[in-house]
Amino acid sequence: MLNLRATARASARIRQLATLDISGPQLAPLLLQELHALLPFEVGIYAHTAADGSYHYFVDEQHAARQLTPQSVDPLYVVLENEVMRSAEESIYCEFGPTPMAEAMHVPRSEFLKHPFYTEALRPAGGDDSARFLPRSRNGQPVGRMLLGRDSSKHHGQIINRADLQAMTRVQHWIAHALEPRTAVPTLEYDNRETALLVVGGDLRLQHLSPNAERLISLAFGSRWRHHGVLPGDLLQMLRSLQQINHPEHLARPPVLDKISPWGRFSFRTHILNATPENVSEHISTNTRVHAYGITVTHEIPMALRLIEAVRNCALSQRQSEICYWLARGWSHREIAEHCGISINTAIYHSRQIYAGFNVSNRKELVESLLSQSAVRY
Repeated sequence: MLNLRATARASARIRQLATLDISGPQLAPLLLQELHALLPFEVGIYAHTAADGSYHYFVDEQHAARQLTPQSVDPLYVVLENEVMRSAEESIYCEFGPTPMAEAMHVPRSEFLKHPFYTEALRPAGGDDSARFLPRSRNGQPVGRMLLGRDSSKHHGQIINRADLQAMTRVQHWIAHALEPRTAVPTLEYDNRETALLVVGGDLRLQHLSPNAERLISLAFGSRWRHHGVLPGDLLQMLRSLQQINHPEHLARPPVLDKISPWGRFSFRTHILNATPENVSEHISTNTRVHAYGITVTHEIPMALRLIEAVRNCALSQRQSEICYWLARGWSHREIAEHCGISINTAIYHSRQIYAGFNVSNRKELVESLLSQSAVRY
């Protein structure tokens, strides 16, 4: 049974997320966190195809008994899913709002439980039931796909039905509005969060790929690159450019690639392993074979996301959470008052309460305090 107070708070948080100055799939992790209060589930997935055609997904499995298998979210598994479930193409014309999995089945549940889609994808992840949701923009086009999976044995054997989805249905348009990519704010600040390293041989084959580097490349280019066994084409082109740097006809370009995906901004910088200022010219001469390259990946995310996560984890009222975020974003008391529909005096009062609660005296110190405790999960 849902906790009505938690449900109301999560619904309010979803509406707040839809009013921020950032939008798009980067808000999916925060939205899935809130949806746990509207529909208990073990594994949440948000899949999205970017403008360049690359496939991305985010998995929230903090409540799952077992870690999700790669097959469960791989787009190649759609073939099996379509044998027992309504296809994505059909769903566009049939599903308008959160839909129980039982309503999207082509086959009886008894047959579904014997099918490879269940035995090889869902069951290893610890789930046998789910709700599906295609968030839609105002023109009716899907902006991704959500799948909320759960183990019915943990919910008294009850299969998800329409009544279970009412709370989620009431905020479906807010979810879609938050996930729909809009024009980026020109002054959007990025924050350097993490780096990783991968090693590529002189034959451009992967020699070493740490789990973190693999994760970052998948966030930047989508997950399907791993099935081809080679690096994404843009990275291979950057390495080939470095190989040809001493050729007379080569148009010299720094071995750097910048990539922006729904999960942030990525910078790939290539260097020759074991090269020093003294011997680098020998390493890249036209008649010397480079033994290995290193590629450093730097991942940056909008600072606004870190602020959202930090404010969410603070013991603030809904009103103060909203005002705290806009204070940290640099809004004036007048702008906050107009946005929140309150008086300037009320905005000032809440601001003073927030400063006192964080033991800070100005916006700069408030931002530093918030960023010191944020932990956006990707």
